[in-house]
Amino acid sequence: MSTCRTIIAASGFIFLLSLGVIFWAINERTQASKERSEWAQKDNEMRSLLKRVQTAASASVKTASDLEAANTRPAPAATSRNKPPPSWMTILAGQPELQLEFEKAYRAKREHLYGKLYLQLHLSQTQIDQLDNLAAKYEESSADLAAAAQEQNLDANDSAIAQQRKSLTKEFHQQEEALLGRQSYAILQQFDNEEPVRTAVSQAASMVLFSGTPFTGDQEEQLTQLLAQSSNAFQLNPNKPIALAAVDWDTVLARAQGFLSPAQIGTLNAKSQQQALWTLESRFFSQQGAGTK
Repeated sequence: MSTCRTIIAASGFIFLLSLGVIFWAINERTQASKERSEWAQKDNEMRSLLKRVQTAASASVKTASDLEAANTRPAPAATSRNKPPPSWMTILAGQPELQLEFEKAYRAKREHLYGKLYLQLHLSQTQIDQLDNLAAKYEESSADLAAAAQEQNLDANDSAIAQQRKSLTKEFHQQEEALLGRQSYAILQQFDNEEPVRTAVSQAASMVLFSGTPFTGDQEEQLTQLLAQSSNAFQLNPNKPIALAAVDWDTVLARAQGFLSPAQIGTLNAKSQQQALWTLESRFFSQQGAGTK
């Protein structure tokens, strides 16, 4: 009788334990689906906002160019040189409402890209705002430099322009390090240099989203690190952004089987073939350009 009770008790315990595991698995899947849905919603909102800003800025540039063309009457026999349209930053500066929309879109994009990193670095909201402001100022200065080069008909690779761009970048990184400290700044730089593979993983995640087996956050992070580790060039020089063309995709596909499902591996394989095609196209057009010189 005692043995029978023990068996019944053990069976009941195992049943409850199994039931608990099932509920836990369902909860984990539901949570992952919820996070993916929230991520997709934020991504769509950010893209929509950026599209509205770009459309408005393009319309403003077109209007300004049309007005300038209408008010400019070159002499009959004179040879007039086409003047480039005003930069979009110049247009934004003259329209406070449009500038506000741009700032919202820019901050949404930064939050989308760096949100998890900010949590990892335990940054305060003040530090986040300061970091975003530094990045916005750097983007504005870079755009102004590009506009100045265009206005003077200088090539983007002109030595003087390249030197100014290098100085801007150096100053920006120094300001970031002063704000974050050496250790956190090093983590930020590594994160930025991994951006190409993060984009590739994000694209693969979008491709597999509706397959019934979406990536979890852990899988995305594991895949990002695997891609970075599978680039010998990046391992030798981690101070430069990863080039996807230098990633050993065969190694990635082989090692990813340890944490991705067969369906997810299939999607990753499709992404690798897509990248291989882009690499071939890039080499082809590069050779075509070299042949015409």
